[in-house]
Amino acid sequence: MFGLFEKKSPYAATFGKGRVVMISGCKDEQTSGDALKIDKYFGLPDDVGAGGAGGACTNALMQILHRQNSETPGYDGTWGELILDLRKGLATAANEEGKKVFTQIPQLSSSFNLPLGEKFSIKSPESKRTKALLIGINYGDRPSGKLRGSHNDVKTMRQFITKMGFEDKPTTLKVLMDDGDKATDDPTKKNILSALKWLVKDAAPGDSLFMHFSGHGSEVDDINGDEASGKDQTMVPMDFDGKNGHIIDDVIYSEVVGKLPEGCELFCLFDCCHSGTIMDLPYVIAVTPAVEKEIEKAMGSGQAMPGMQDSEVHANKIVDGKRGKEEEMQPQLAERQEAPASGMSLHLIVIIIAVVVAIAFGTLGMGSSQSTLPTEGTSRPKEEQSRFAFFGNRNKKL
Repeated sequence: MFGLFEKKSPYAATFGKGRVVMISGCKDEQTSGDALKIDKYFGLPDDVGAGGAGGACTNALMQILHRQNSETPGYDGTWGELILDLRKGLATAANEEGKKVFTQIPQLSSSFNLPLGEKFSIKSPESKRTKALLIGINYGDRPSGKLRGSHNDVKTMRQFITKMGFEDKPTTLKVLMDDGDKATDDPTKKNILSALKWLVKDAAPGDSLFMHFSGHGSEVDDINGDEASGKDQTMVPMDFDGKNGHIIDDVIYSEVVGKLPEGCELFCLFDCCHSGTIMDLPYVIAVTPAVEKEIEKAMGSGQAMPGMQDSEVHANKIVDGKRGKEEEMQPQLAERQEAPASGMSLHLIVIIIAVVVAIAFGTLGMGSSQSTLPTEGTSRPKEEQSRFAFFGNRNKKL
């Protein structure tokens, strides 16, 4: 019945009730950066990570978590303070000319109504067992769309989580990388799906699980009508074929989130494009200007943030089977755009923009595709490569 388990789990009745928190590198509509020289932007201690290239979100987070001590990383603040720190860290990163290079806005989401005033933690001190899955894909065999830092991200993350108390042995930590090393499995679609099942197999109350993905992310047409945007977010395995072979958010939710019993914790970091809701978690934290002000006020005073446990303040919940119903999305929309000056509705403006973009794509001869990804390097400094790839009938393919 449950597919994943060799025998029925004793926690089957509580599946889907685990405590899942995810940080993703950007909003669904954004691309995520790959920094060619992470030390130039994030200044990690010499003994932290592999150096060289790396994902912007992964290394901005590592900078924050190693800020006080590289030997004993951690964060003394709350989830609200962390996401604000992470966003500011990326927004202020600049090259030698002082030019800001990262436009992505990291997202925080959860499977439950996460209070922003709750203390940050990726592993409960009372954990009975740990398990971790690390996936890094550089797409080295592809003619284009290669990344340089995904393997480094995995090495950095492996070092970090072991310091945080996650066991580093074959039964508790699995690594997938396209590095040709026989000690690690290739991150093919088949192997990634198998690894997701491995991560949650026999999950029990009191377990602390961890997952990190560093690679390409994309979007494809929604297959079951549960997305208000009409798009499913995807992980892109090393063996994808154009617009085929992606792992969509519906699958990630059903194979991971839906298999966790109550009392089990999972923290995930997705450092890839279009990753804001890549796990289809029901709560997407909306850090509006008002909420940001409350967080900053609390950071300055050391007091708890008032009202931050109210889902109407900071979370977007699934309504009528769809994520992102208009009234639920308003807090997020207020974060990035002001209300139209005219009486024209937001829906109409979105439709007009979509038509103009569609005409532009048609005029440029880009053809049809399920993916909405720009050409590599477009509108980005040379120091930063976007974590997107080309799919479908575009000008070039991976």
